[in-house]
Amino acid sequence: MEPAPAVVKLAVRRPDWELPELHAGLQLAPADVLWDNKRSTCAKCGRSRAHYCYDCLEPLVPFPHVDLPFRVSIVTHHEEKASKNTGVQVAILAAGQVDLHSMLDVPRDVDPSRCAVLFPSDDALEVSQLEPDSIDRLFIIDSRWKKAGELVRSDVFRSMRAVKLRETRSAFWRFHTKGVTDEGVCTIEALYFFLNSLAKEGKLTAPRFAAPHAFDNLLWYFCYQHQVVAAAAQRRLEAAQQQQQQAEAGGSGGEGQGGGEGEAGQKKGGKRAKQQQQHKTKGQGGQGQQQSKEGDAGSRQQQEEEEEERQERQHVHTAAEGAPQEDPQEAAPPAGEDQPAKRARV
Repeated sequence: MEPAPAVVKLAVRRPDWELPELHAGLQLAPADVLWDNKRSTCAKCGRSRAHYCYDCLEPLVPFPHVDLPFRVSIVTHHEEKASKNTGVQVAILAAGQVDLHSMLDVPRDVDPSRCAVLFPSDDALEVSQLEPDSIDRLFIIDSRWKKAGELVRSDVFRSMRAVKLRETRSAFWRFHTKGVTDEGVCTIEALYFFLNSLAKEGKLTAPRFAAPHAFDNLLWYFCYQHQVVAAAAQRRLEAAQQQQQQAEAGGSGGEGQGGGEGEAGQKKGGKRAKQQQQHKTKGQGGQGQQQSKEGDAGSRQQQEEEEEERQERQHVHTAAEGAPQEDPQEAAPPAGEDQPAKRARV
């Protein structure tokens, strides 16, 4: 029977899930500084970070600044981790125009009629139904789906308009809850799609915001992270395919090799059995302390021989199977902290 083709599973809980393709047509600033930078220390907290500190919102490499047409408040559930929050990237790329809040810190001194909540509730408006330049502050609920519903039903948002996106496609490398939000997008994608929809529908009258690709650099960190994930997945797949090819090529020689291993094992086993019998005979004929000493010596010798045999089997197995699997530390970085153990160019 031919072995099954090598397949790399990106998620154990969803073995059928594959990494979505990156968004096409983006015009991004060069990202060489991201590929060339490894890790550095945040000047504020002293922690080692890659590219930016998600705790201090401190960039660690030069980045392209993005102008937004209104202020953005990203409301995060208190159980969510900052390291997985793509809203952190928005706060860095659009510094001075983005606020990150917990639910307790949501600003209440705002005009609800000039605010909107990006959430697909049943009564949410589509972008085409909005008046031009009618938003001064946009609230985005950055939380898991079940917790987001809890937040959006709070009193502070009831008097605000809810708006929704018509069509989206996520390129996020973390899948959403199956059967609940398969069309869902991460926070930074949601803002990017919403701003583009406003521009296409003529809801942003300022020329700099209506221009094509005005908001592409919101995905600057995101696209780099996506490429790192894709490259790591490709390396794992190639390693699995190489091991499979080596196993197939060594099939004919495996019988002889296995026979040699089996013969060596039989010799070792026979030798061990003979020694055990000798120790047993001595134990039966000996008395007191002499019996105990010989038993201990035999036990130590048996352990040494077993360890020697285990190492020999391991050596044979390694030679037959080829190189070991890729270090799991090279797996995808968390969403809020793009820090692959090794850089990978694609």
